[in-house]
Amino acid sequence: MSTLSDISYIKKVNQISIIKKIEETGAASCTDLADQLKLSITSVLKNAKQLKHKNILIEKGEAESSGGRRPMLYMLNTRYRFIIGVDFSSEPIRIALVDMSGNIVELLNLLRIKKKIDIETIERVKAEISGILAANKVTYDQISVIVIGMQGIVNEATGEVVTFNWFEDMKWIDVGKVYHSRPKREPVCILAGYL
Repeated sequence: MSTLSDISYIKKVNQISIIKKIEETGAASCTDLADQLKLSITSVLKNAKQLKHKNILIEKGEAESSGGRRPMLYMLNTRYRFIIGVDFSSEPIRIALVDMSGNIVELLNLLRIKKKIDIETIERVKAEISGILAANKVTYDQISVIVIGMQGIVNEATGEVVTFNWFEDMKWIDVGKVYHSRPKREPVCILAGYL
């Protein structure tokens, strides 16, 4: 006898399989997905409908048919989730908004006013991120992660970054506190390496 958690797990696995297959093919009908994934057409139809309701999948149009009703093609909604990348280690500072397919939606080069990064510069970066999101009609709920690249070493025990005096008046930076004022608490990933 299957438990509710087993059914929920199988549903999640099936939905991930559908997403991955559509990512590979670009677009697919439920019939094609059922054949390729060895799932029942009923399971694929139900899961595709739920993924469409969650706005993960969108309808692309109808596929060709050898007879009968033409099947609906589904594709990934590349605007479902986004990643923000901030590269503090470059000159100028680069800020990128990337969609689910890995396409750069917008890339902004922000000139430094000072050689070292200070709180004022971080506030400018936050304002530019808000502007990029607004210009592209992206909400904070659609941001999966913010990736920050900077020179330094991450202290894994505390989550702080040793920046080797690269940041003005901040030998240690707690990025979580710096971004505390964001409306939604997206995960922050810090990629640190030193010269």
